[in-house]
Amino acid sequence: MPTLSPIAIATQGKGMIGMLNRARTIRRRYGLTPRQMDRTLSHFVSLLAEFECGATFPITTATLGRSRGVVEKYQEQNIEFAVHGYYHKDHTKMPFDQQLEQSVAARHLFEERGIRCQGFRSPYLRSNPEMLTAVKQAGYLYDSSQALAWDIPNEIETTGYRRALDFYGAVSASDYPALPRWDNDLVRIPYCLPDDEAFVDRFQMSTTRMTELWLDMLQRTYVRGELFTVALHPERVLLCQPALIRVLEEARLKQPRVWMTQLYRMPNGGRRVPRLRFTLLKPTATKPA
Repeated sequence: MPTLSPIAIATQGKGMIGMLNRARTIRRRYGLTPRQMDRTLSHFVSLLAEFECGATFPITTATLGRSRGVVEKYQEQNIEFAVHGYYHKDHTKMPFDQQLEQSVAARHLFEERGIRCQGFRSPYLRSNPEMLTAVKQAGYLYDSSQALAWDIPNEIETTGYRRALDFYGAVSASDYPALPRWDNDLVRIPYCLPDDEAFVDRFQMSTTRMTELWLDMLQRTYVRGELFTVALHPERVLLCQPALIRVLEEARLKQPRVWMTQLYRMPNGGRRVPRLRFTLLKPTATKPA
């Protein structure tokens, strides 16, 4: 099967206009240099420190190669770094041997740089059985590529968002529990949608509305004793900061307490206790069995 270019893959998920807008916003908000990455992570770490919690930051291996020591510094400040592909390419379009080769090479580079590497999130949240097998054989302990879509009001949902859910292979949170599960000796951790990309770029909603939706997702997962993976891309940290702070405040007030942690701190056998996991990810699914 031929491998499509990253531009072609991004266009499938976002449409041509959405893909061009995404490229512009990455440059404007996030930048392409280690210095900008350093500033963004520094601000994010300071914010999380106020709530005594960490985060998981999936990055491509190519980004690690350009980071010039930035990643190593933040690993010691309660940030977990997971692999987000060697390059930002759709693994489902690659033959198995290439997937395995890149997954192994990614782990080796992380380890050579002294970065603990236990988890994987596929670019574009797209996966298939071959990708999961490659991830397991490469020695990763968990995969967090399964998109799990929570219901949102009809007036907010757009055609573009529905297209994205189909592209991701998202399943409904009404039908599947938001819990980690074992899949052939690999822990699968769901990724909750809508995320910051949907809020800011697809829905163009206010901070107030964003906060309402995230708080609603928190409450629903809390009542069900499930897991809320709060996904926040680095270039939107400042844009989403008020909503994130409000969610962190609410989570801290919950009784019984909410466990706010990183993805690699996997639960014991999927035991049903309230959990809140924060992930910070670069722009990036197989339905549960």
